[in-house]
Amino acid sequence: MSPLESISEKLGTTEPWVEKGGVHWLPLGAMNVRELATAMNGLHARFVTITAYQLPKEEGFRLEYHWDLDGQLLGRCV
Repeated sequence: MSPLESISEKLGTTEPWVEKGGVHWLPLGAMNVRELATAMNGLHARFVTITAYQLPKEEGFRLEYHWDLDGQLLGRCV
């Protein structure tokens, strides 16, 4: 089982990872970021950064969480 499949299994999701710009993104819908962080810690992924972007007009902010797992960059956008 690949690391990406292991993370999906731990989270109980069947949604596929999407590779874009060198990052594997997990579209988790309403998945809690804390649950994802717990799964990443369980796999010994290294937390890299949170990046915040202000959205146009008054739509708020977008947060991107990034982890490194054996040289593979993994991300989640909220």
